[in-house]
Amino acid sequence: MRNVILFFLCLSLSSICLAQKQGNIWLFGAGDGLSFNVAPPIHISGKTGSQYFQAGTTCISDANGSLLFYTDGTTVFNKHNKPMLNGIGINGSTGSQQSSIIVPLPGSDSLFYVFTSDMGNLYFLNKPVLGYNYSIVNMCLDWQSPESGGLGGIIAGKKNIHLVDSGTEKLCAASDGANGYWILGHKMFSDTFVAWHLTGAGLSATIATSINPRIGETLPNGNVNGMLGQMKFNPAGTKVGVVNKIDKIRPVLDLYDFNPLTGKLSNHCQSILMDDTAAYPLGLEFSPDGSKLYVSVMGNKVSQILQYKLSANCSAMASPYDTIFSAHYVAHSIQAAPDGNLYLGIGTYNNKLRIDRILNPNNVRPVLQYDSAFMNLNDGFPNVVVPDLPSFVAGFRYTNGICHCPAPVAVASESAVTDITLTPNPANTHIRLTLNSQQYGSGLELKITDIAGRVLYNQPASQTEIELSNYPDGLYFYQIAHQQTVFKQGKFSVVH
Repeated sequence: MRNVILFFLCLSLSSICLAQKQGNIWLFGAGDGLSFNVAPPIHISGKTGSQYFQAGTTCISDANGSLLFYTDGTTVFNKHNKPMLNGIGINGSTGSQQSSIIVPLPGSDSLFYVFTSDMGNLYFLNKPVLGYNYSIVNMCLDWQSPESGGLGGIIAGKKNIHLVDSGTEKLCAASDGANGYWILGHKMFSDTFVAWHLTGAGLSATIATSINPRIGETLPNGNVNGMLGQMKFNPAGTKVGVVNKIDKIRPVLDLYDFNPLTGKLSNHCQSILMDDTAAYPLGLEFSPDGSKLYVSVMGNKVSQILQYKLSANCSAMASPYDTIFSAHYVAHSIQAAPDGNLYLGIGTYNNKLRIDRILNPNNVRPVLQYDSAFMNLNDGFPNVVVPDLPSFVAGFRYTNGICHCPAPVAVASESAVTDITLTPNPANTHIRLTLNSQQYGSGLELKITDIAGRVLYNQPASQTEIELSNYPDGLYFYQIAHQQTVFKQGKFSVVH
């Protein structure tokens, strides 16, 4: 497995984006940033395409650490900070804490699934909800040059594919321990987790687990609780942590075991985070070795950063946690970074914004240290910035490589290809290729791809029948070519 190391933080009206492997760049949209090629990281400059990052965001790089694309949950931006081809209007929200996450299609170097979540305010405002959705990006679309390949685009017909009807702002992903990924969400006003398994064959059907507690409730004043608060996998993909506010008063931490073979959750345990009934938990992250769990709780008079020591069972949840920092401020999301430290978005009550960090998070104090003066965000950033952090595959366990996009090829005149046919259409068990081999000679290749761009068949073209029994019902594309000349291309349907 070749890991892609990346990090990305986006802020309202500006952004921070590290889409590089360890040692490279973390870019801020308002002329500020970090470089991880020195220790500690230093400020740099840069900008992004969106002017309205408000909460959760995500990005993806290739195996060399070069930025591919990023999103704020509503628009997908290419590496030149412009909306990607067909990238405007994906069904997430700039106001969702975990608005989106990008997951590579296993076995592909150019296809990526962009998952999006609901925004809690849709429930509060009684607006139509979007639930969880996904779109598929093909990095070989929007061709630029042989050196840079494509800038990428969302595949036509593969945008805003609906998964479930309701969702919280909780969305996370982890490696399955092999070559696939698990994506996890939680339905609103429900006790149901929803999971999807992404493998080289595509995305599984929804796998549901009903387990306490129920998340989401409408209060007598019309406010809605439960949509906020991060949900994370541990780096191994075997545990899930969630912070919630339930029963109108209690901020809680819920911990579960996750089975990477089935996608099911079990062994629920819970801890009350704070006696302050006005407190709201927002941030959660596991330490890089999975032995500790950190939570940020925004209280009425004070906010706290808590450390829990984890064990194989829930016994540690009953033991006292350690309050590693406490102050009069707003504690937002927490995110692990490539340097092995954790970073926190902080908004103080006098409109001062900063990034704090937790050094040596696998340890306890005094080896663990809390740095409350790591980075000031007020220089170049408006006061309305919300310093929320992004979503990534847990532990940065990515398997995508470097995109190899073939150059566009010339297509021969249709008048020259009337004696090449692929029939029947629609097809059932077989499809037959007929061509005049004397006219075209040898060297022709027949390639068949599915709607997501995966190559299903790539063989020398001759008069033959292609078996379709393993092809699911749907639309397919074919191309008959010799080197850089395409003699025939088109599409056909399979209906069993």
